[in-house]
Amino acid sequence: MLSLAEREEISRGLAADDSFRAIAGRMGRAPSTVSREVGRHGGREKYRAARTDEGAWGNARRPKSCLLGPENADSRSTFLTRDRDSKFTQAFDAVLADTGLRTARSGARMSRMNSIMERWIQTCRRELPDRTLIWFETFHNEHRPHRTLEHAAPLRPLPEPISTPGHISHLGVHRQDRLGGTLHEYRHVA
Repeated sequence: MLSLAEREEISRGLAADDSFRAIAGRMGRAPSTVSREVGRHGGREKYRAARTDEGAWGNARRPKSCLLGPENADSRSTFLTRDRDSKFTQAFDAVLADTGLRTARSGARMSRMNSIMERWIQTCRRELPDRTLIWFETFHNEHRPHRTLEHAAPLRPLPEPISTPGHISHLGVHRQDRLGGTLHEYRHVA
């Protein structure tokens, strides 16, 4: 994203009727960057640095749709594409297979595929920490037993104590695996 100083430099260059290449050379940017910036914001005649900068910051702050959100929870991935790096062991592929993902290796020296994967990884690095923190907060407050609360979750009341000894042998417990079996949640069956 261009800074306000760079946008003002573009505006001064346009007022002086300089070419995009000359403006870009002074800024140390590619001519295509200047051309795109001017084209997206009114052309040579209508380009104004302050208004453009304000609009760009407004676009950057607007909410963006997240592909990893709960509204897309129904859609399941079936493949994971990865490169042939030695850091991916057979155990890594086995963990993915347990979750229902099939691993597809990219071809050797496929630079376009690597750039696509790098963009996908960047997206995960930006979005997954937020999602993980939200999930962990829910797990911590609604499911995880706390010693100081007599093994109850903070947002869930303690269950009624079992008074008759015969009911202990018929106690139904339901287990739900989370994170591919790394964590387990236990609940009483009604």
